[in-house]
Amino acid sequence: MSDTAQQHYQLGQKAYELGAVEEAIAYWDNALALDPEYVEAWYSKGHALGSAGKWEAALACFDRALTIDAEHKGSWYFRGVVLAKLHRLEEALESYNSALKLDDEMADAWAGKGVLLGEMGRHDDAVDCFTRALEGSPLDIDTWYNKGVSLMRAGRRDEAMKAFEIAAGLRPEFAPAYYNMALIRWEQGNPDGALADIDRALESDPRFVEAWVRKGAALAELGREEEALKCFDAAIEVDPDSAAAWNERGSLIWHLGRQKEAMESFEKALQLDPTSARAWFNKGNAMARLGRSQEALDSFDRALELGPRSADVWYSRGVTLQEMGRPAEALRAFEESLTIEPAHADAWQSRGLALMDAGRLEEAARSFDRVLELDPGREDAREARRMLQEELRRI
Repeated sequence: MSDTAQQHYQLGQKAYELGAVEEAIAYWDNALALDPEYVEAWYSKGHALGSAGKWEAALACFDRALTIDAEHKGSWYFRGVVLAKLHRLEEALESYNSALKLDDEMADAWAGKGVLLGEMGRHDDAVDCFTRALEGSPLDIDTWYNKGVSLMRAGRRDEAMKAFEIAAGLRPEFAPAYYNMALIRWEQGNPDGALADIDRALESDPRFVEAWVRKGAALAELGREEEALKCFDAAIEVDPDSAAAWNERGSLIWHLGRQKEAMESFEKALQLDPTSARAWFNKGNAMARLGRSQEALDSFDRALELGPRSADVWYSRGVTLQEMGRPAEALRAFEESLTIEPAHADAWQSRGLALMDAGRLEEAARSFDRVLELDPGREDAREARRMLQEELRRI
């Protein structure tokens, strides 16, 4: 390369370090005009374009660098980063693998591959990648946190808790770590510990909307409605466009008997996020309770278009269909619910009643038996079973 090209490259590096991105790119363009095969200039330009969110332009730079030097590991790595941003996940994975083939101790590439595999739903594989990344960079907070997320999604909650604790230990004000620790404690039946962790998250970041919403949902489930409402209102104060906060607020105030205000909250949530399956579900339940069955059914159908793997939505849809005098469709909805969640006692109960109406008495009996296996104290199932036995004796 010419001395002049190298001088322009170095001036670009200095400009970039000072935050003058456009000026740095201009210097690197000068260097490339003098020496089109200057790999580091293509690489640096790509990195700068990527940091500015110009993903396609950045990708073109890394591709050009790799045509000149196919073993430039940095370009393979950042090419993976850019392709992931462009949602070209399989190509991104190939790029990370190419970087790691050249340097299997490249912690950033292992971490990037882990994040990518997590997005692809391969959480156990992602954990393995984060473990490799931490071998080279054991104090990387983001990698500990991302490892915790993948462990949690893989159902490995105790290991996830340890990862989040390490992340929080490395950065005591790291609110997302406390938030996820709270989710795990809640699932483990420790509501006091969960609320303490959420409070730590909110101490670290009072504008953490998700934490305000989750705290409100937890308090509502514990029957502490007024405290819960304050949390949802706090979330909305921080972010008036939080669909989740409006939706959860609507559910709570419906429970408090403020139906008109609740409907306004659901409508606000759906205005902000028409793709929220949970908001459509909640609106459907509200419509059903108001006796507006067709509107309820339309809302449940919209929720299922957005998230078909919801046992509760299928169950509520079945109840509505039953009330509309459409028993065959109701029965199919209950069975769909049970396909997703075989331990859904309410769906077994409603299925049993639907089968009784259809004259399929032995199948109905098995449904009520299943309810009582899941919840031996359910009197509605016991009474339905008694009525069914009387019916069978008359046959």
